[in-house]
Amino acid sequence: MRSRNKKKFVSAIVVAAGASRRFKSGVKKQFYKIRGRELFLYPLEVLLRSRQIDEIVVVLPGESIEKYDRLYKYKKVTSVVPGGESRAESVRNGLAVVSERAGYVFIQDGARPFLKEGYIKDCLAALNKNDGAVVALK
Repeated sequence: MRSRNKKKFVSAIVVAAGASRRFKSGVKKQFYKIRGRELFLYPLEVLLRSRQIDEIVVVLPGESIEKYDRLYKYKKVTSVVPGGESRAESVRNGLAVVSERAGYVFIQDGARPFLKEGYIKDCLAALNKNDGAVVALK
C-alpha cells in the first residue's frame, strides 16, 4: 500500500530536444521566441516556481547544450543533457540522470508552453490512487 502522507521527492524532465520537422520555421519550435523568450522556457519557469518540484532535468538537442548552460543558475536545474534520435530516447536520457531519491517523475514537453501549477498538483494527487497520470487539454 502506498504511503499517502509523506511527500515524495519529485523530479521533472523538460524534453525540448525535438527536430521540429513539421514546424515550418528556420528555428526549432522549442526555441521559437514568443514575447522575446524561447518557448521551452515557459513551462520551465512554472516548474522552477512550483513547490511540488524538487529537481529539473532539461533535455536539449546536443548542439544547443552549451548555449543554454545558463540554466544551471537555477538551483532546481540539476542537469542539462542531450536528447536522442526519438522522443523516447530523449526521455530515457533525462531519466538516466534524475535523482535516485525521485519518488515521482513529471515529464513535460518543452514545446507545450501552457503548463500551470494546478496541472502539476492534479497529476501528483492522481498518483495517490494510480500508477501514472497524464494531463490532456483540447
